[in-house]
Amino acid sequence: MKRALAPVALLVSSPAMAQDAPLPAWQGVWKGTIGTLPVQACFARIGDSYSRGAYFYLSGKRLIQLEFDDGGDWVEKAGKGGAESGRWTVSVATDGSLRGEWKGSGKVLPVSLKPVGGAEDREEACGSRAFIAPRIQAPVVKGKPATVPGLAYTMQEYRVPAHFENVSMRSFTFVPVQAGDKAIIAAARLEPDQPDARGDYISCMQGAISMNGMDGDYTQQIDPEWATPAFMSIKQTFGGYCGGAHPDWGYSRELWDRQTGTRVDLARWFIGSAVKPGGETAESTVSQLSPAIRAAILKGYKSPEAECREAAAEQDWWGIGLTRTGFVFTPSFPHVMAACTEDAQVPLAEVSRFLTPLARKQVARLRAGGW
Repeated sequence: MKRALAPVALLVSSPAMAQDAPLPAWQGVWKGTIGTLPVQACFARIGDSYSRGAYFYLSGKRLIQLEFDDGGDWVEKAGKGGAESGRWTVSVATDGSLRGEWKGSGKVLPVSLKPVGGAEDREEACGSRAFIAPRIQAPVVKGKPATVPGLAYTMQEYRVPAHFENVSMRSFTFVPVQAGDKAIIAAARLEPDQPDARGDYISCMQGAISMNGMDGDYTQQIDPEWATPAFMSIKQTFGGYCGGAHPDWGYSRELWDRQTGTRVDLARWFIGSAVKPGGETAESTVSQLSPAIRAAILKGYKSPEAECREAAAEQDWWGIGLTRTGFVFTPSFPHVMAACTEDAQVPLAEVSRFLTPLARKQVARLRAGGW
């Protein structure tokens, strides 16, 4: 039997396919001086024909974008309206350092840089932790008294260094009274210094710098909405630009049991034929609604835009929260429809027929606490 040759040929790849092209000698993280001023810089190839970089003076730590031009120079555009403010001409010396000159404002200054970090930092370059590390400082937390129905608390504003201009973070704390309050306080706490933790704005900055050589935007706000001795409702607002095709923005609600210190999955308060939880744990923020319950809650979706109302009528996935007057449902729209995101305020009576017996007991707990 003859064997086909085409499938065999697919197994033989060209050198370009077998491995990625080697990194440019100048790619990576570098530390040194422009003239006598200490700086940290990064340079990276992005794709086959585009390169980008960034740098900052260690004194001020504000980021300055660099773009590679056809003439082989790195151009910085920190002038008014993005005007060119300087130009780098550098090359890798025999000792592995990066040397050349900086020209700007009628001056010519020597540039001398040495590599920083390891192989992974060199590959990630502008998006690496090694590049941004000198700019990281512990945020200062400022407290301010505040109240919502049923709770006196302290709003906590996390103030990051001024060179991160577009970062806004706040959370809250309060004096624990109920058995589960300490767990709720811990869950609401932001940890900006911990990678991948809630409040990790640094990773967001890394992503944006990697994409365009500039810091991103980051917002993380965690606020209580109301509390009873049995439960507490928390709203989390998040958004910004961390690299990628477009900014992200959204919000979600969490209901916490103040007696057990656990998050309540409100999707499981509804019968299975009406609401399907988005996951097996309470960490899911959206759930799939049946046409029957969706028809009931659409009465509370009050967008003035016909296009938004039509989109909401067809949207299967919604976030679920509690207010002091009933339930609140929030449609989960794709980015292109984000402007249509609006809460549907739904009185308890409108969806009571979809509640489980357990949910009715929980509602009784809410009412017993003054809900």
